[in-house]
Amino acid sequence: MLLAGISLLAAGLAEATPLWTDGAMPDFQPHQTSKSYLQWHETPTRNRTGQCVILISGGGYTELCDGIWVGRFADYLTARGVQCVSLTYRTPRPRELPIYQTAWEDGQRAVRIVRREARKRGYEPEMIGALGFSAGAHLTLLLATSSETPAYPRVDETDDIPCHVNFAVPIFPAYVLSDGLEGPNRTKGDAPDVTLNPCFKFDSRTCPMCLIHGSDDIYSSLGSVLIYKRLHAMGVSSDLHIYADRGHGFMSDNALLRVLDAWIDRVGDFLKNREVSAKAGKTRRTK
Repeated sequence: MLLAGISLLAAGLAEATPLWTDGAMPDFQPHQTSKSYLQWHETPTRNRTGQCVILISGGGYTELCDGIWVGRFADYLTARGVQCVSLTYRTPRPRELPIYQTAWEDGQRAVRIVRREARKRGYEPEMIGALGFSAGAHLTLLLATSSETPAYPRVDETDDIPCHVNFAVPIFPAYVLSDGLEGPNRTKGDAPDVTLNPCFKFDSRTCPMCLIHGSDDIYSSLGSVLIYKRLHAMGVSSDLHIYADRGHGFMSDNALLRVLDAWIDRVGDFLKNREVSAKAGKTRRTK
């Protein structure tokens, strides 16, 4: 389903890069998809920013269902000079492990491969980001906050490459709150019992983020607010956008909601700011 959605909407998909060599996949479970890989989108031909964004579909860790969004962002970002690569991770959920565990393993491995490929493909190894939706946004948050926690034991020399991302865009993330209870009404008022899922470590590699959520999401937007609050306390410069009357998925054929999709440009603004900041930092270091 994911690849079909991408092939219809995103131009110029290049070759697929497997994440694991034969027999090396950690926590292999026969009921899951046996292949996980990266698929490269067309290389920007002009005004290249030096950035590469890993696009991560959602689907509750049971399937990959956001091919339309992945394709749309691939087209949007490629046109702005950003290299894009989409991640296909293992589904459905693993048994007797956290629901995100095998996806997290695939995600950390994917970042290492993307960093390994940087010079060859023409982007900067320290301008790599992740952008995901729903469960894919949960995985994006794991990659952004917990890269110093190994998701799997070393397999080969690729695992000697750092797996942190330099910026992240979690869009309507799921599974962010600690008690597993979700819903927009549950967290109204002071909600003193609401805390973040402890899987997010907020380590020293935690990166700037652009958090996007709807106020009527079944996965409460307070999750994104608490992530932002933690980033602010750490001094990690980030954006937060909560949109009124928007539910989970942001997808509709309604003409009004298509107008409201201007939120996508906030992602473009964020990436432009990260590009400027990264290049300014590189200039300072070379003086």
